[in-house]
Amino acid sequence: MNQDDDIRSCRDLEDRLAPYVDDEIAPDGRRAADTHMSACPPCRERMESERVARDVLRDHREDLRTAASPALRAQKNNIL
Repeated sequence: MNQDDDIRSCRDLEDRLAPYVDDEIAPDGRRAADTHMSACPPCRERMESERVARDVLRDHREDLRTAASPALRAQKNNIL
């Protein structure tokens, strides 16, 4: 395991939650996160909340796109 994948505290997990939930984390990082969450119910609950939020956004993305104002869509296009 890479030392960068070590999770010594809940704070170490914070930046890894979104990539974990989105399946964009390296296998060693996933194992480290799994190990931490198996021993830390608050972090496991936070991960589940992240997963629920992601799923809600994905389920409603078309509705959200059509609800966005033209100014917001233009701003998004300027970012990309």
